[in-house]
Formats: sequence, C-alpha cells, structure tokens
Amino acid sequence: GCKKYLDYKPDNSLAIPKTYNDFSALLKNPDVFNYGSKGGTPNYGEVSCDDYFLPQSTIAALRTPLLQIYTFQRPDNADEITSANDWFLSYAQIYYSNLCLENVQPSSDKKWEELRGQALFYRSHNFLNLVWNHGKAFQESSSTDPGIVLRSTTNYYEKNSRATVKQCYERIIEDTKEAAKILPDLPENVFLPSRASSYGLLART
Repeated sequence: GCKKYLDYKPDNSLAIPKTYNDFSALLKNPDVFNYGSKGGTPNYGEVSCDDYFLPQSTIAALRTPLLQIYTFQRPDNADEITSANDWFLSYAQIYYSNLCLENVQPSSDKKWEELRGQALFYRSHNFLNLVWNHGKAFQESSSTDPGIVLRSTTNYYEKNSRATVKQCYERIIEDTKEAAKILPDLPENVFLPSRASSYGLLART
C-alpha cells in the first residue's frame, strides 16, 4: 500500500542507520574523518604552529587564506570562513560521533563497545582541537574563561552555550579515558583509533 511505497528510500544516503555495519560505516567514512571530497582533518592549528618555518619562496606562493592562517590572521575570504573550515570539519565529525553514541549503548558485545570507543575518541579529539584554536590556554581563570560548545546530541534544535575551558578539558579527559578502556590495543586498520591513540590523546590534553 501507500505506507510501503513511502517507506522506500530512493537514495541510500536517506536511510536511517540501525545496524552495526551502518554505524561502523559512518565512523569509517573517509570523506568525513580523513581527507576527502566533503571534508578532511582539521589543520589550522598545525598550519599556524611553530613546529616548522616556511622559506620566503614558499610563503610567496601560498594562497591568501593559507598565508593568513600561517601568520595568525583571520581569513578574509568568505569561502574559507563559511564553508569547509576547521570549525565545520570538527563539528561534522562530532555530529557523526554523537549519532553513534545516541544509538550505541554500553554493551557486553565487544564489537559494539569498540564502536562506542571510536565515537568517544573522535568526539574528544575534535573537542580538543576546537578548544585549542577557539579557547584560551588552560590557566587559573579556566573555570570562567569561555571555551567551546560541547555538542552531545544530533538535535539541531537543542540550544547550547559555550562551556568554560575547565569544563571542556574535564569532558575531553573523561571521554578519552572511557574510550581507552574499551578500544583494542591495536585497531582494525591504521585509520581507526585504539587504546594507544587514546593514551596519546590524553598525553596531549
């Protein structure tokens, strides 16, 4: 009848994830969690860090937005600000992680727990990148300094306010420690988080 016709999904992208394979595919989506056509790994912090220095010949050849980021300036290119910038890329990964965490509950099933650990890791990793780039450094005033929005839901209509820097770090540490407990020592492939990567994230927090 009509209901059966309306239940048909004309495009797989419209399907609602329900199974283990669905959620596993979400967290393995290279267009979201690795470099891809729709996103990539947030890198503004690395571009503007002092781990390296570029020669003048390389600086002269940089596109204007990258030059501005490298020299600690806000990009004045509207596309860099409103499209796939680090803020967008980070919260896209957080959204995917929250979608999994809303549907993957603590379980005695090892493979489902591993999915939950991956989602916790990805969300914490992005929270840390965001608070590094958009919050103040951790200091005595961190209990009142504004940090970032700690999104924990996929509900677009739920209003959130910025957490303090202290609250951000507390959440990152709590979730990463939980991820370390349930992730395997070695991942299925090098692109997925593991217990070792969780401890590495804690070390950088």
